[in-house]
Amino acid sequence: MFETSRIQSLAHGGQTLTSRSTAELAAADLPEGLELTSLGRHRLKDLATPMDVLQVDPTGLRTEFPPLRASYIGWVQDFPDPSDFYDPIFSCAANVPGGASYGWYCNEDADALAAAARGESDDVKRLDMYRRIQDLVMADVPSIPLYFPVQVGLVSKRVVGDPFHPVYFVDLAAVDVTE
Repeated sequence: MFETSRIQSLAHGGQTLTSRSTAELAAADLPEGLELTSLGRHRLKDLATPMDVLQVDPTGLRTEFPPLRASYIGWVQDFPDPSDFYDPIFSCAANVPGGASYGWYCNEDADALAAAARGESDDVKRLDMYRRIQDLVMADVPSIPLYFPVQVGLVSKRVVGDPFHPVYFVDLAAVDVTE
């Protein structure tokens, strides 16, 4: 059931997806006019191994859909320290269920260098370490930014609450405006 919900999260409205293992179990009982189209192997959140995903194509119904929904990594605002970007998104520690490494990326050499950088008090040496981490990560190309929305944040003394978070989008439920 868990795998099913992860696979269906990739689908668009009207699209039915299944795993290869489920398709193989049902192969003998597929009704006439129903075809299965392989959409390739995909890494799914909280699952250790990539899964073969297939699209169920019934005769007479829509079978053309946009590419499967990709994992999303959002970054709302940068901070002056490189660890604020590397640690929550690209470190091996983020590569856990519920973590922010949606691509399941982990580079142990980069993590070792990041650990050394966190303990380095000389800013010049520390930034050089993060430049080397950047080179390691970029050599692996763990993600490709596809969309950069323009976001505007307005600040006023009348705005109360804590609407801004360094990683997540604005939580409007946490905002109030006073007179």
